[in-house]
Amino acid sequence: QEAPDVPLEGVTLWRLPVIQQEESAVKARTFLFDRHRLDQVMIQTYQTFVRDKAPIFGAAIARFADPANLPAVFHCSAGKDRTGILAALLLGALGVSDELIIADYTLSNLYYEAFRKSLEPQEHRLRTLRLSLDDLQPMLVSDPAYLEAALKAIREECGSIERYLVEKAGVSAETLAKLREIF
Repeated sequence: QEAPDVPLEGVTLWRLPVIQQEESAVKARTFLFDRHRLDQVMIQTYQTFVRDKAPIFGAAIARFADPANLPAVFHCSAGKDRTGILAALLLGALGVSDELIIADYTLSNLYYEAFRKSLEPQEHRLRTLRLSLDDLQPMLVSDPAYLEAALKAIREECGSIERYLVEKAGVSAETLAKLREIF
């Protein structure tokens, strides 16, 4: 709300919110009162995203299969959690190995210091809660364990990313074939 997307001429903007406002409030309370478990909270968040938000990710994947929507840019607030899962699903749909998907995901850590520095102007808000940016570190890094947990949840539930996309996310086999053809 404080920093909305800037409309760009000739660019279509689609909002596919993965997190609803009430879910953000629950996560904030968890962070404030159970900080020592933040790594585990992040793992659970990734697993929840793939289990409960599959249709949203499926809608995004389907848009990539339409050449009229390309080129495309996708992002979330930090550009690593919801974006990381969507990128993993896209890469997985294209047949990229889990090892390469995770390696791609962790490239975001190259920008950790810049990301952390960009949050410094907000640090005074954290201090009122007796927190520091260092306390946020598990939320700022692209820890491979987070994405590994999401991929594991997908495989346990559906066996593969392709089956997950078809069975849980609502992406048709035809759309997946078109996606592979385009990319």
